[in-house]
Amino acid sequence: MQGLKTSYAFIFLSLNMFVASLSAVTLNKTDQPAGLDSNYKEQIKENLSTEKSSEKFNFSQVPKSGQKVSYAKGDDGNLKFGKPWPEPRFADNGDGTVMDLLTGLMWTKNADQAKGRLDWEEAVSRCSACRDGNYTDWRLPNRKEFESILDLGRYHPSLPAGHPFLNVKSDYYWTSTTPANNEDHGWVVHFYIGFITHDDKAGTHYLWCVRSVTV
Repeated sequence: MQGLKTSYAFIFLSLNMFVASLSAVTLNKTDQPAGLDSNYKEQIKENLSTEKSSEKFNFSQVPKSGQKVSYAKGDDGNLKFGKPWPEPRFADNGDGTVMDLLTGLMWTKNADQAKGRLDWEEAVSRCSACRDGNYTDWRLPNRKEFESILDLGRYHPSLPAGHPFLNVKSDYYWTSTTPANNEDHGWVVHFYIGFITHDDKAGTHYLWCVRSVTV
């Protein structure tokens, strides 16, 4: 009889521990916002530390456009939604390269790598051969990378104020991206106002090179 009582006590204790563990798991899942990994608390703390205390936290990783003037209630200049830009936005490395502290991309300081215009294939090849800063992994930026550097609140050129780049042309620049419906064209970005379109790859435009920084 004593052994039976001991077995019941053990089973009762095990059930209590099991229920307690289920409650803990439920609480953890409830507390954790959907779509965030196990380090979500650390991510929030890190992001909040860069925000002004008076601003509401926003999980969006899409950067602000740069537009500050509002033309209608609810427009971009009025709401200014997006990931805030760091100050300063860029760091001049002193070796012919510039780091974008918002995206982590490294750009050549010289924004006219060919000293003129080249066709698309030549532009791709020229950036691959670039050795600025003694790096060997330069490439022609894709469309998204070029969009990331634009300041749509400025023009001629549409770059953030105080940028350290040299020889920026308020003209078309090649991207490495090809339109999905026309393999003979390449996307181009016009740096006068940040206009984006595409052109025949046999045409000639300016080129600027970028590289991804690995640690």
